[in-house]
Amino acid sequence: MAIQITNRVMAGEKLDYMHYNPLQPHWQLCKDPIEYRFSSARFYETGDDEFKILTHYMDKL
Repeated sequence: MAIQITNRVMAGEKLDYMHYNPLQPHWQLCKDPIEYRFSSARFYETGDDEFKILTHYMDKL
């Protein structure tokens, strides 16, 4: 289900959920969000955009 992101607080909440999901016990894909290669967590933490496709959400809201 798609929902419209209407403000920065909401965007931050959704990003936190996505960044911490790979750490959940049923996935156990990494121990720290920035370790998961296919997450934007590293981009938001360090500015590294390995795939050159990311835009910071603060630039859009």
